[in-house]
Amino acid sequence: MIKTTGIATFNKVIVSLILFASALCAQESSGVRQLSLIDHYWGTAYHVALNGDYADVTCGNWGLKILDISDPTQPEEIGHFGNLGYAGTVIIEGDYAYVEDNNGGLRIVDISDPTQPFLTGLYLTNGRSDGIAIQGNYSISQK
Repeated sequence: MIKTTGIATFNKVIVSLILFASALCAQESSGVRQLSLIDHYWGTAYHVALNGDYADVTCGNWGLKILDISDPTQPEEIGHFGNLGYAGTVIIEGDYAYVEDNNGGLRIVDISDPTQPFLTGLYLTNGRSDGIAIQGNYSISQK
């Protein structure tokens, strides 16, 4: 199942992931209190896709960061793939992260081992890409 919102359920506690310029926070939605904070300099965090116990975060020139969020009080960066141009939207489908390159294109990253992501496909577009959608064997890039 693809989840690209910033909300996930952990042990019957609703947790929302909030992106700031260089920090990712997890907060309980009722009573709103901060559960944790990862404060790394990632440039701008653009998009998050939830995939089970993992959050895949695109960070522009810093690429794709993979976080283990199995314990929302102690999220941990466990994987990184940086050769993505300017990473924008990310969509997770099975063992693959489809990452929009705002400079023009679509990168397909194998995340079957989230600690060792690697590029498995590339499609270059003519000019800037501002969004992607995946359905079945098709991808759509917005210009």
